[in-house]
Parts: sequence; structure tokens; C-alpha cells
Amino acid sequence: MISSEHPAPLVKPTGAAFLPRVLALIPLLFVTAAVYNGPSENLHWFSVFGSLFALWLGVVLIGRTTTEPVKIAAGWLPTAALVFLAWLLLTPYSSVFPHTTWLHALALGAMPLTLIGWLLSPHADRDAAWNYVWRGLVLSALPLAVLALADFLLLQQRAHGPFIDPNAYGALMNLFLLPLCFQHLRAPLSDYKQMSLRLFIIATFALGQFATLSRGALLAFALTLPCAILMSRPKNATWRKKLAVLLLVLAIAYIAIRVLSIEVVGIGRRGLEATVLAPEEQFQTDSSLRERIHLWRSTWQMFLDGNRLTGSGLGTFKIMYPAYRAVGDRSAGNHTHNDYLQALQEGGAIHFLFLISITVIAPLWLIRAAVRGKNGGNSQRRDALGLVFGILCLSLHALVNFIFPILPLLLLAGLYLARGWELVYARRQPKLFEQVIHNARPALLISVVLIVLVPPVAFLVLDGIIFKVFTEGRAAQYGAKAKESITVANAFITLRPANPLPREVLIVNLIDLARRTQAGSLRTSLLDQAFEETDALARVIPGSPAWLFYRGQIYALRGTMEDLALASDFLERALQRLPQSSLIRSEFVRITRRMGQHRRAYELVQDGRKWIPIERNLPALGALAKDGYALATLYDNPNARGYWQRVLAAIETHR
Repeated sequence: MISSEHPAPLVKPTGAAFLPRVLALIPLLFVTAAVYNGPSENLHWFSVFGSLFALWLGVVLIGRTTTEPVKIAAGWLPTAALVFLAWLLLTPYSSVFPHTTWLHALALGAMPLTLIGWLLSPHADRDAAWNYVWRGLVLSALPLAVLALADFLLLQQRAHGPFIDPNAYGALMNLFLLPLCFQHLRAPLSDYKQMSLRLFIIATFALGQFATLSRGALLAFALTLPCAILMSRPKNATWRKKLAVLLLVLAIAYIAIRVLSIEVVGIGRRGLEATVLAPEEQFQTDSSLRERIHLWRSTWQMFLDGNRLTGSGLGTFKIMYPAYRAVGDRSAGNHTHNDYLQALQEGGAIHFLFLISITVIAPLWLIRAAVRGKNGGNSQRRDALGLVFGILCLSLHALVNFIFPILPLLLLAGLYLARGWELVYARRQPKLFEQVIHNARPALLISVVLIVLVPPVAFLVLDGIIFKVFTEGRAAQYGAKAKESITVANAFITLRPANPLPREVLIVNLIDLARRTQAGSLRTSLLDQAFEETDALARVIPGSPAWLFYRGQIYALRGTMEDLALASDFLERALQRLPQSSLIRSEFVRITRRMGQHRRAYELVQDGRKWIPIERNLPALGALAKDGYALATLYDNPNARGYWQRVLAAIETHR
């Protein structure tokens, strides 16, 4: 039905006792990963994924001590994956945001870890094991394709399912669509029932991909599919018939979505054909194309200004970008929309070379090795190409969108690479490695697994709990419950000092209590404690504007002219790092007004006007608009006064 290479019934391999335990976890890992949208969204799901992933790796490694030795695919790719993992472990130490880098390194590590985990899995019959996993993955992903159609038809929006971004969702559909298309062309024509079922599944994934209206996903698929078709030989009458049916199914699915995108969703002009046929006109009318140019230029400048060898730290683009944002850029600024350029800026030349080696060079090498050499005509080698083309499609898509930060895509990429590698390059490991793996005592290997896997997973679980506690129902942290929030924050700081969120909550609550406290000695004590915590926060996230902002607030509350001057200095430095922040700007404006520097305050407010279209913090923007209105009145500027009046009215309508 949906087996990737060998449609024969699943046979019971040697070491079959481990088969259900090891392989059943992989589709479950995929489902868990699919609902995780990054550290700032639902980190608790990442902790669930991390726990399951550690369980899978633990069973894989310990299982090898209780089964007879089996062949392991050796070569440069598994070695590169191991070195890449070592690099990811070291990256937080060179980052200006260590905790952010640690979380992103953990997510990215899922790709090489999955690759290594699959190659070490204790399965003598690798083909049977893969069929078991592949069926589970396809059955797990089919509901996501149906969910994409529900987004499109019922909610009348671009399909995205549990993902935040439709483009990444399109990439996920492609990871199943390309291997299934390749299987269809390679499978025998004798079983019409099985072929019809496979075509139905292909149509479902194709509709799901096209419903995302992602030009990047569509372009990557359109560029990769012809290559997959050419590699799916032999070209005979049967093959041509299957190809014609496949192209017909894909064409019908695309036309159906294009028609509905105009009638149902109402955004039919953003199709790929419009971009290809009239690129200049599309550039003038499509803001997303212009924003990408801004992002790429700014990211390149960030790379030139930073550490070109190790970068600023994985996951730091979003934090570092505001200082480089072009005035005309209205993008969210969360990603570069070019993973390789972002890898260069965040991880420097070292990370860029690792990423491109695994995601570009390895797939191309596998394609070349599958069709050349002594065993170039081997059918099993060619069967690996469907998976490899899926990875290559992912890599092409990563040139125009953010793909590799997405956890389920990383999981599947690592799994596809491992399966492709063992089919194309099935050799035994060096003898020394075999002795280490197969002759290790179970107790020793269990100890190693616990030492390597348990601490990161434990910290990740703590991070998930912290995220859940401090980002949901955030209003309850302050005001009447400030003292209780301080107690909880202190407890989490003791357990997880590297996580900056509890310390930020503690500082905010201390400042809030000091602001509402009349007793001078208690107020001073609270501010002193908050000051010490900003020092600790600066050590945890030295590149963040947050500790500068809090330090400025503390000096402002102390109130002397000397303190106000220091507050002004810290707030100016914070605003340089995050110029679009109305919260920092409004605080800075209030300080300059208290110091009698009304002209400077007026200029600060006027300069903030260019960032208003991308501001999401409406209370902070409202405070800035009130200052802007007051200063415009002071300097008798009716145009500015009218502008800020309109901003206040717009904020009021959105409440």
C-alpha cells in the first residue's frame, strides 16, 4: 500500500522483541514534534518530545547489547553527524544568548541524532523495519493533510494546521509527497488496487501542499519532481502510463486549489505563475518579496559585523535583527527566510558548513552514489532516491523560507538521510567501533545513556514547566499576587538558573512592588535586590536589551538627577538594540521629560513613528502616543498632534 521500497509483508526479524518498542516511538515522535512551534510558543511540547526522544535513543542503544551484531552503515555522513552534535553542544558557550541558543541547538540536534539513532537500531531486517516505520509516518501525516484542507475550505485561510507558518507546512507535505510520487513510478503496475490507494494518498498530500499557497513549497516541489522522475527509470510503456496518471492527479489538485483560492480564500494573485511571468510587477505589489530583500541584506550585514567564525548564537537572529532593521521593512523579523544565510549569521562559517554538508552535500552525494559505481544499477539503491529527493526539496525550500528550525522537518530529514545512507552505503563499521558497541557491558552503556540524555531532558522539562507557569495567565504575576510570584520565580531560579524567564519575572515584580511601596527603607531594599538580579540577568543573556531596560527603570525609581542620567544612558542603549519597542521608548521619553529635556523627548517620539506599523504591544504604544500628543501640543505641531490622536483612536478601537 504505502511501503517505501518493498511491498512484501512485514517479516519477523532477528531482535524482533525490540521492533515494536523502538519503531512505534518514531511516528509518536513525529506527532509530538508537529505541535511544537518554537521556544516562544509552546515549549512544554518540546519537553514532551525530548522525553520521548531520549526514551527512543535509550532503547536503541541498550538494545544493541542484547542482540546479535548487525551491519551498520559507515562513512563520512555518520561521522559528520557526530561532529555536528559535538559542535551543537558547544555553541551556547559562544552565544550572547546562551539559553536561547541551547534550545535551538537541542531542536537542531534532532536531525543528526535521529540519523545516528536509526543507523544503530538493533534490526537485522532493515527493510522490514523501515516499512513498519514508513507506514506509521504516512498514516500519522495523512490527518495533517486533511487538516490543511479544513483550514483552506472551512476557515478560508492558507493551510497551516498546527504550524504557525503555512510555508513550513507546505515543506512538511513535500516530505511525504515526493517519496510517494517516486514510489508510484517505481512500483509494479499489476496491483491496480494498491496503485489507486497510493494515488489517493498522493492527491491528499498534494491538495494539502497546494492549499498552503506557499510559493516556496511549490517552487521547490516543481524543481525537484522532474529530477525524481528522471531517476525513476526504467522508461517503458508501463512507466509512461504511471507518469501520465501521476501528472494528471497533480494537475487536477493544483487547478482545484487555484480556483478555490480565488473563490474561497480570495488571494489568487499570489500564485507561482504570477511571480514567474511578471516578476517586476509582482515585486512592486508583493510586500513579502521586498521584505525578503530587506531581511537578506540586513542579515548579511549582521554576519559581517559579528563573529564570522562562530556567529552570535543559534536562535539569536530575532533578538539581534531590530538594530539592523531597514525602515521600510514591515516583516515580523523572526527569521531571515533563508536558512543558510541565517545559519551563517547565527553560527558563523562553522555552523554553515555543517548544515550545508548534511542537508545539501549529503543528498547530492547519495544521488550520485545511487546511480554510479559498481552497484550503480542496484534496485535497492535507487529505491533510496525518493527519500533523498524529499530532503533535497526541503533544502531548496530553505533558500526562501525558514525550514530547518521546524522540529518535525528536522526529525524526518534525519530519518530519511539515515535510511538513504544505509541503502546506498551499507558497510560495516571499523572493527574497533564494533567492539565498543557490541561488547559493552549493559550496565556501562546504561550509565552512559543516563549521563548523556537525562540532564538535557530534565532541564528541558523544567523549561517547559517554566514556560507554562510564566507565560499563561501572565497578568496574575503582578499586582496583588506579586509576592507569590516572587516566591515561585525564586524557586525556579534555584532549580534552573540558566533560564532567564523566572529572573525577568522576579525583576519586574520587585520593580512593581518598589513603585507601589511608600516606606523608604523597604523601597530601597527592593530596588537593590532588583539591581542585583539585573546583574545576574546580564550574565545569562548579555546581548539582550531586557537587563538594560530594567536597570534604567531601577535608576529612574531612585529619582536623583544623577540616577536619572544613568537611567537615560541605560534606556538609550536598550533602545539601540530594540528600536521598534514602544515600551522602551515611552520609558525613555518619560525620563528625558523628567530631566527637562523636552526637545530630546519630542525627537524620540517622532523617531518612533516609523516603527508603529509593526508594533504589537498596544498598551505601550498607547503610552507613547499620549506622550507624543502632549509634546506635539507643547511644540504647537498640529500635524503631529493629529497623527497621535489618530493612533490613540485606532488603539481604542482594537481593545
